[in-house]
Amino acid sequence: MMTPTSIVTHVSEELQDTQKLLMPWFEQPEQILRFRPEAGGWTIAEILEHIVLTSKFLLILIQRLFRNLC
Repeated sequence: MMTPTSIVTHVSEELQDTQKLLMPWFEQPEQILRFRPEAGGWTIAEILEHIVLTSKFLLILIQRLFRNLC
């Protein structure tokens, strides 16, 4: 069974690994970041923004949960 500390550590490591994979996308030219497929959908910039915001709020929730468990 995982402890709250090991869960937080695991999630943190996963987020860091994901961030490393995404960082090169932030350095792409504006034309690539703003491209929207003809069929619709999100631009790369919108996807990156969504991932960043989701990660931020996930970490906030984890911190609150961790404080309540300890």
